[in-house]
Amino acid sequence: MSLILNTRAKTINGISVDTAYGRVAATDSFKGDAIQASLDWYASEEDFLAGRDAIYLEAEPTTSYFPYNRDQESKDILDLAHENFVAIYADNGLSVTKVL
Repeated sequence: MSLILNTRAKTINGISVDTAYGRVAATDSFKGDAIQASLDWYASEEDFLAGRDAIYLEAEPTTSYFPYNRDQESKDILDLAHENFVAIYADNGLSVTKVL
């Protein structure tokens, strides 16, 4: 599972990118009441697979901590973390697509 940035954005180095490839990691709390997620962007999937360094988008979040109810929501916390980042970026005016 990954994310694809579909909107032009700038990196912290001032370089414009038309697209980027994102990988998400997620953990849930011991109580099952919150998920902590982190997102790394790469210039492409090939860069990720080759072990190249992540890129950092200007003024866009790469971490998220959000409420979760393990008893009532999906147990797939990685999917929920991806959806959370899609929503965060949409709120910031950027199009991000989840790829299975």
